[in-house]
Amino acid sequence: MNRSKQDAQAEFERWIDFMVEDIEAMSDEAVRGELVDAYGTIQAADAVAARALAGARRAQGVARLAAAKAALGKLPTPAAARGVDGPAAKDAVLRYWVQHPSEVPVTLAARHGQGLSENDALALYQSLVDLGLIDELPHAQ
Repeated sequence: MNRSKQDAQAEFERWIDFMVEDIEAMSDEAVRGELVDAYGTIQAADAVAARALAGARRAQGVARLAAAKAALGKLPTPAAARGVDGPAAKDAVLRYWVQHPSEVPVTLAARHGQGLSENDALALYQSLVDLGLIDELPHAQ
């Protein structure tokens, strides 16, 4: 946002704050009177308010979706998407465990590494890379 848009946004937000304060200070009857003067009937004012609220909800939803998409773009690429296959990931994980036997999960240690699925191996490999405990495989970069 450029400087003039930021200034205009700040001025608009101050104006809204003053309007809200004015409305809060008014009695219910005075608010109803202002709405009838502006829109003809309470029902017409209600319809305008409902459209404004729906528009605000849509805008908020669009902003939240955009923020979520931006956050997803910042997530690390999974190992499988970087060209690491299950057997290579499994080999890397098993080599790490040979060097660090105390970190082998107990149930896996009892099976001597047998039964480690490719998906589990990829997930473990990714975690070890993300934690900086092992280097990423050369063909995965």
